[in-house]
Amino acid sequence: MVVEMMIGKAITPFLFAGAFVLMALGAYHMNPSRSKISGVATGIVALVGGIFMIINVVMFQSSSNLMGTMGPISNYMAGLGVLYGLFFTMIGLILIIGAKLHVMAPIAIVVGWITLAYAVFFNMAMNMIFPGGNWIYLASVAYMWFIAMNIAGFSMAGKVPERFNGGFLMWSSLYTFAIPGIMMALAIVH
Repeated sequence: MVVEMMIGKAITPFLFAGAFVLMALGAYHMNPSRSKISGVATGIVALVGGIFMIINVVMFQSSSNLMGTMGPISNYMAGLGVLYGLFFTMIGLILIIGAKLHVMAPIAIVVGWITLAYAVFFNMAMNMIFPGGNWIYLASVAYMWFIAMNIAGFSMAGKVPERFNGGFLMWSSLYTFAIPGIMMALAIVH
C-alpha cells in the first residue's frame, strides 16, 4: 500500500496536467471557427502542460525515494511521458505563434506508432510479471493513444474532421489521463 501511495503521488500531477492539456486541445478543435476558443490561450495551456509533464517525469525518475517504485513500467512511463511532453510543448508553441498545425501531422502519427510499440512491449512484460493483474486498463490507455494520435495526425493533415478530433481528444482526456489519475491518487491501481 505504501508503494502504491508513492506511485500515486509521483504520477498523478503528470496525469492531471495531461487531462488539462487534452481538454483544452479538444475544446479548441471542437470549435473550428475559433469564435470561442483562442489558439494562443490553448497554446499556452499546451506549452505549460508539456513542460510540466517533462519536469514531472525527470523528478520522478531522479527521486531516490521513488526510483523504481513502478517496477518494470518506470522506464515505460518515463519514455512516453517525455515523448508526449515534447509533443504538447511543440503544439503549444505552434499555436502561440499562430502557425499551421499540419507540420505536426506526420509527427503525431509517428508518436502514435511508437506508443503502439510501447503498448505491445508493455503487454508482454506485464503479462509475464503479473499474469491476470490489474494492469490491463493501463495497457488499454496506450492502445487508445495509438488511435488518438493517428486521429490527431490525420486531422491536422485535413483527412479527418476537426470536430471529430476534438471530441476524441476530450474523451481521451478522461479515459487516459483523468480516470487513471484518480485511480492512482487513490491507490486503486499500480
